[in-house]
Amino acid sequence: MTVFNQTDAPYTVEVAFYGDDGATEAAARAFSSSFDVGPDGEATAEGVVDAGRYLVRYRAYEENSTLTDEGHVHFVPSGDETEALLFDIQETGELTRR
Repeated sequence: MTVFNQTDAPYTVEVAFYGDDGATEAAARAFSSSFDVGPDGEATAEGVVDAGRYLVRYRAYEENSTLTDEGHVHFVPSGDETEALLFDIQETGELTRR
């Protein structure tokens, strides 16, 4: 997973991957983390989940305080270790999937 910051402000992006294995939200959470991404920077985490279907929830905070976007995407890695989830932080503060 990689987050690219296309803005002049620092951002913190919180993400959580949820599988369909658990009866509760806590049991289904496969990975959660936050990324601090500097202006015009990027942050990457590799090998965060095993192959499978995931709901990925995210929140973006400008300067670690102002919520600018929140939402979710569906992610299905191929299992061949070439699949990646990429996001851009736009000037509006919104995350868009590449």
